[in-house]
Amino acid sequence: MKKTEQKNEITIIQKDLSKPQKNLFLLIGIGIFSWEGIGSFAFLFEKILKDILLNIKVSPNIIEWSAALINFFIYIIGIIILAKVIIKKKISYLKIFIVSLLFLLIAQVLQFIEPIINNNLRTDLYLNNSIQYYDFLSEHPLYYSISPILGIVLWLLVAIIIYLKRNYN
Repeated sequence: MKKTEQKNEITIIQKDLSKPQKNLFLLIGIGIFSWEGIGSFAFLFEKILKDILLNIKVSPNIIEWSAALINFFIYIIGIIILAKVIIKKKISYLKIFIVSLLFLLIAQVLQFIEPIINNNLRTDLYLNNSIQYYDFLSEHPLYYSISPILGIVLWLLVAIIIYLKRNYN
C-alpha cells in the first residue's frame, strides 16, 4: 500500500471517529429522562402504596417489603419497555426523547399533587399505623437495607439488559 493511500485511509477513519454519531445525544437524553421519569413514577407508586397500607391495618414489614418491591418492579418494567421501543425502531429517537421528557414532567407534577389529594384520604388509623411502622423500623434497622440491596440488584439487572441488547442497531 502506498503512503498516500495509507494517509487517506487514516484521515477518513479520523473523520469518522471525530464526527459524533447522529443519535448519540438523543440516546443520552432518552436514557437520562427515561430513568428519571421511571424513578419518579416508581417513587410515586411506592408512596401511594405505603399510604394505602398505612390507612389499613397491615404489618410494618409487609408495608416495607411491598413498597420496595413495587419500586423495583416499576423500574424493571419501565426499562424493558424502553429497550423494546428503542430496538423496534418504529418510533424515531426524537419522538422517544420528547415522550421521555414529557413522562418525567408528568411524573413530577403528579408527585407535587399527590400529597394534596392523599392528605384528604387519610383514615383515623393512619397516624397510629404510621407511628407503629416507624417504631418497627427503629427496632429492626435491617429493614432499612431492603431498598439499597434492591437498588444494587436493579443496577445489575439494568446493566445486563443493556449488555444483552447492545447489538440491536
